[in-house]
Amino acid sequence: MKKSLLIIFSFLLFIVSAQQPGGLDISFNSSDSGFGYGDGANNYLKDIILQSDGKIIIGGDFSTFNSNTAKSLARVNTDGSFDDTFIGMGSNGYVSSFVTQTDGKIIVCGSFTTFDGVAKNRIVRLNSNGSTDTSFTIGTGADGVIECVMVQNDGKILIGGQFTKFNGIDRKYLARLNADGSLDPDFDTSSGFNSHVYSLGIQSDGRILVGGNFTSYKLNSKNYFVRLNSDASIDESFLTTGTNNIVYKVLISNEDKIFLGGKFTKYNNVTKNSFVKLNTDGSIDESFTIGSGANNIVRDIVILNDNKIVLAGDFVVYNGIARNYIVKINENGTLDSTFNPGKGFGGATTSILQQSDGKLIIGGAFPVYNNNTKRYIARINLDGSIDKSFNPGNGADATIRSIAVQVDKKMVIAGSFNSYNDNLNNRIARLDVDGNIDNSLQTGSGADQLIRSVAVQNDDKIIVGGDFLTYNNLNKSYLVRLNPTGSLDDSFNIGYGPTDPVRDILVQPDGKILVCGDFTVFNTKVANRIIRLNVDGTIDTSFLPLSGSNGSIYSMKLQSNDKIVVVGSFTTYDGIARNRIARLNSDGTLDTTFAVGTGANNTVSSILIHEDGKIIIGGNFTTFAGVSSTRIARLNANGSRDTTFINGAGANASVETLAFEGNGKILIGGSFTKFNNINRNYIARLKADGTLDDTFNKTESGANKPIYKIINQDDKFIAVGDFTSYNGIGRNRITRIFGGEEEHLVINNLNDISKVRIYPNPTSDKLFISSSIDLLKYEIYDFSGQKLLDKFFDNQMKNIEVNHLRKGTYILNLVDKKQKIQTVKFIIE
Repeated sequence: MKKSLLIIFSFLLFIVSAQQPGGLDISFNSSDSGFGYGDGANNYLKDIILQSDGKIIIGGDFSTFNSNTAKSLARVNTDGSFDDTFIGMGSNGYVSSFVTQTDGKIIVCGSFTTFDGVAKNRIVRLNSNGSTDTSFTIGTGADGVIECVMVQNDGKILIGGQFTKFNGIDRKYLARLNADGSLDPDFDTSSGFNSHVYSLGIQSDGRILVGGNFTSYKLNSKNYFVRLNSDASIDESFLTTGTNNIVYKVLISNEDKIFLGGKFTKYNNVTKNSFVKLNTDGSIDESFTIGSGANNIVRDIVILNDNKIVLAGDFVVYNGIARNYIVKINENGTLDSTFNPGKGFGGATTSILQQSDGKLIIGGAFPVYNNNTKRYIARINLDGSIDKSFNPGNGADATIRSIAVQVDKKMVIAGSFNSYNDNLNNRIARLDVDGNIDNSLQTGSGADQLIRSVAVQNDDKIIVGGDFLTYNNLNKSYLVRLNPTGSLDDSFNIGYGPTDPVRDILVQPDGKILVCGDFTVFNTKVANRIIRLNVDGTIDTSFLPLSGSNGSIYSMKLQSNDKIVVVGSFTTYDGIARNRIARLNSDGTLDTTFAVGTGANNTVSSILIHEDGKIIIGGNFTTFAGVSSTRIARLNANGSRDTTFINGAGANASVETLAFEGNGKILIGGSFTKFNNINRNYIARLKADGTLDDTFNKTESGANKPIYKIINQDDKFIAVGDFTSYNGIGRNRITRIFGGEEEHLVINNLNDISKVRIYPNPTSDKLFISSSIDLLKYEIYDFSGQKLLDKFFDNQMKNIEVNHLRKGTYILNLVDKKQKIQTVKFIIE
């Protein structure tokens, strides 16, 4: 009971600390693990292998996995999380195939020419931890892509692909290497195939099956498939005339039966669509009946533990039954109806493996499985259902660019994400006030590209603008309005709409809609980067700029007198010089009384307007009106620079968003990591005079990537962007932050003991302890309350090794010899 009370106290202390200005509100979408967990790969997978410990190695054309850098190769833990113990910098090209040797080393092949920054032409061998095995010496390697690799029982290595030389010696699309990586001269394929080899199989007697895009081998007609003897000669006893198109997969069963998958429609001149089973002599196994087979390419085949078979590829039908990119079939070739993948994958599958528990890992070019966002890798159960415990989604799986609040305080978020909390939401979603998904907004397939801006009308209809060309698979370019349920609002009559992307949308109090961006035409009418629409989407003809802007307008704000402040990359408005900021009259013409001098010297992207009419701007500029103003400035109501706003060195990178706090202070977010040369990662708070407020997040790490929008939520703030952690706690692209003033609290410990000091905090290596009492031991808990360490101090110098802990926030209990406890918080960065 005492231990439970101590843990509870620890977390009470953490919560008090977190509620300081800039602290993270852990109650907002509390299930979000952050750190990119659930993101998956950012491009397709080509191959997967399973290690003996259950970890999964993936290869393909990706550069990140779960937001961690992983150049074409990564190792994934059994739960789908990124394994950061698999070292190495990866390759400069895609990985197409790999194989694990009996000693645990991994041979990796592909299109790359360097691996870990060292020249390795298309093949490399890694140690089990991912480091390069320098004993594997390939010379100049292959002169073209290696597509497949297998290891013989004697340790020699077969490779096939698009190459014609290995280490400068002729080897036409197939070669054999010795165990040390050198070319095996006894396996002579110098006159070999006339085109690419895509798959290999080694039979129990050592004979070699080869599939690919070739039609001859050593000048002998061999259509896409052949069997060779172990010395590279043709096995003439193999009864085949081959297929009529490419063979992508060769698989040999335990009984030496042979499965082929590919693009073919015939084998030995018999109709066999993309898939066939052969006897050991190459003849068709007539007991295996596939009917009409697959309607497109079969790229991978796996024989399950129960001898049933799973196919992966480009097909969407098997024997007349819809099966999107995956199918399970019985031992006799018929479809296994107990396997129900529902809508299946949203794109081609390329590789399959079965775990020891029977579950299937599938990789490919798909973004979803049965309406669950699964980027290029998924784990499914044997009945076809998704295994949601594998790399589940948390928060948004990609950037959030915009957020708007409804009348009922629910929030609509938009950006480039495809899911939120593992719910499929293409680039737009609605959340409740605490960050949980509101599934009453159903947008179908949604936008096909980035949504940059979202605005909500008083009737809860939602207007979205961005870079998209289609919405719900309809030609709806750059701007649409949705009903509160998420369906397209057909009453929004914008005709052809804008000709180029929309960057901002502003709904006026009278319901009219201002739209700005990159466009120059709207519904066939000239509209240079800004237009106003009536409530029904028709053009408001009372809004008549003379010529509008000569460059993009990024953002707009409406003043209380109905004048409109616009900012962006433009240098003229209505033909008059206005560098990156202008004020318009309510009819859209330039307000010439708003004189900004030479204006900003680079893009302005955000605006705030004071009640007194003063205007704060943020962006990527470094001067305003010829005076140093690094990425933030305040203007007087007439457009002149406000010299009382002093920001010193300012931000070291772009300020993307601005928000007022009730105390007159200003929150800023963006791409910066310093303000006034003081570390402030992507978020900071300024005092009313523009100086840095050092009470906001003063001991915390901030976000780990840019923040694009900050909005008020009562006395708190919602921040969205590209980040995956905030103050060392995982949060994927959205979080809630405490505002207010610093609370100077004196917290009485359970036993009223002296305070201790730990330093440095945050740390990445050690914690040093300074205390007036004699400490006996320490305990470390993670945020879930799980005890991670319970150790006695073993020397006079009190320090704690913490370099084994992951980035995040932890609770430290320090225990003295009288069993009194002092509790403090620390951060690993």
